[in-house]
Amino acid sequence: MFSGKEWVNLPTFYFEAMERIREIVKRNAEHFGLILVDFNIQKDSIEAVLYRKNGDVSVYDLERVTMLIRKDLEILNLADVYGVNLSSAGLDRVLKGREELDIFEGRNVQFTYIEESETFTKQGVLKGNKNDVVLFETEEGFLEIPFEKLHKVSLFAKEFSKKKRG
Repeated sequence: MFSGKEWVNLPTFYFEAMERIREIVKRNAEHFGLILVDFNIQKDSIEAVLYRKNGDVSVYDLERVTMLIRKDLEILNLADVYGVNLSSAGLDRVLKGREELDIFEGRNVQFTYIEESETFTKQGVLKGNKNDVVLFETEEGFLEIPFEKLHKVSLFAKEFSKKKRG
């Protein structure tokens, strides 16, 4: 959206408006037991990724949240300015940052880390994120990886990973 330090010249009300819209999306998602995972405003579109800790996010869920967001945007006279595009986290979402490690705790993941100049990729269950260490449970047992050594962590749908035999 912006390069360099152009954001420094934006008026404060721009950031306040973005934060207010983010809070609207978050509040309405939480009303239906959903967690706001990712949020972005493009030119004329509010984009958000939602997740439910104990279950799937259905199209019906996304429609209901969208309707509430649109009502709030109407109150702010922004309904004609922004479209609303909501989606679920997806089966193979790449996790971004520590907060998402907490959100997706207990899920099957594929993770890549660097140890002594070698890169390793493994699959397991994300078990936690504490004190700059991320804990995974793999077939070999528990593995603690320092956060700074993690290269990539993505959701992994184990049941879809098996190759079909003809």
